Amino acid sequence: MTEKPPDFPFDEIIEKAQEIVDAGAFWVLQKYSCVNCGKRLTMDRPNAFWTHGSCEDCPGVITDIKAQGCNYMAITSHTLQALDVPPPFAPGITVCTYKNEHPGSDGKQ
Repeated sequence: MTEKPPDFPFDEIIEKAQEIVDAGAFWVLQKYSCVNCGKRLTMDRPNAFWTHGSCEDCPGVITDIKAQGCNYMAITSHTLQALDVPPPFAPGITVCTYKNEHPGSDGKQ
């Protein structure tokens, strides 16, 4: 069985994500685990970190990401070149409050 990737304090991840963007990453995508089922989820909005999230497998369950912690996945120019994707504009990191719909790891709304 594969061990779940670790989550780190929300504010520390925000600082690290900003450092990565400043160093040249195009996108940083927030990752977290559903508080109910443990499914690993990835938000689909680049450079935005949400304080709360939901899981499509657990209707009505809200994960307090700010309290639980999270992690990230960085998309760099090397990744974009390998996928033959043009580089997007990458502003700084934005912290967002909960919205009604959050995509899961498959990108569905």
